[in-house]
Amino acid sequence: MNTDKNKILDGSVQYIKSVGPKRADSFNEIGIKTIYDLLFYFPSRHLDRTTTLNTIKAYNYLLNGFDGEVTIMATVWDKEKHNYGKKEILKVQFKDSTGFFECVWFRGIKYFYSLFNIGDIFAISGKPVLSKLNNIQFTHPDFDKITEDESQSLLNTGKIIPFYRIPKELKSKNIGDLSLRKIIHNAVENYADYLDESLPEEIISQYKLPQISDAVKNFHFPESKEKLNASIKRFKFEEIFYLEILVALKKYNYKTKLEGASMKIRTNLISDFLKILPFELTSAQLRVLHEIKLDMQSNTPMNRLLQGDVGCGKTIVVLIAMLIAVDNGFQAVMMAPTEILA
Repeated sequence: MNTDKNKILDGSVQYIKSVGPKRADSFNEIGIKTIYDLLFYFPSRHLDRTTTLNTIKAYNYLLNGFDGEVTIMATVWDKEKHNYGKKEILKVQFKDSTGFFECVWFRGIKYFYSLFNIGDIFAISGKPVLSKLNNIQFTHPDFDKITEDESQSLLNTGKIIPFYRIPKELKSKNIGDLSLRKIIHNAVENYADYLDESLPEEIISQYKLPQISDAVKNFHFPESKEKLNASIKRFKFEEIFYLEILVALKKYNYKTKLEGASMKIRTNLISDFLKILPFELTSAQLRVLHEIKLDMQSNTPMNRLLQGDVGCGKTIVVLIAMLIAVDNGFQAVMMAPTEILA
């Protein structure tokens, strides 16, 4: 582990270009205090060319009965407020190279009116319908602002654009989609290579996973859809990998460092109980009881799950195990979540 690199990554996020002390305070409020923290503030979703339509394609989809969600990239062409009695609505006209469509808002009119400026480019996502005038219309869609360069890169080179969750703490310092992408891009470009690998090399090789620096880069700003998927897979694998290790360590410590009470069948309590049962235990019940008895005779605490279909006889097995505890001078409690089962 390179301590010099760690010191750099542990440095304040304020030293990232376009952040500074005031914006750093907002990042701190959402738990991003260091450069390392920012590198692992991953996008909530990505936009790529394969998931976008132009206006005419979306229109044809609707004519053919399409009832799903689409994403269209377009430029703000016009916006206007309309009053219907006491209600006010906002209509924003968008234009791409193939035609026009409109978005409608019934709430937050003042906010949305100031947000959509003529000439700005947005990726509009939602479930469109055909209006009474036979135009494409979105109502309160999701949207993401993108730059002209990003728009051209997306259409001409297949570039994939990341979108991040932007909490109110960042919005209060005028950090929106574009500025956050620039800030994170600066961090990734300058510091991702400082990351120490967190998985064993043999694991990376065996499962064909990308190195951590490449995974971070391609999670934020993917070179391709394949590399994005590989990066997501790597971090999912890593999360499960270390979770399994923690579970295994906990199980090992449970078995080797904790000492339980050894319980033996000391009286005729169990045999007398079995005699009064109006039925014979099945072979499966007897087998499980034998395993449980061996567990309870051991000094190692028992950690067992008894699984079976409804009505197969689990409760009577549990009751007999409780009687073994009672036979050794202990108390036992059965908790039955009847409301959940019902």
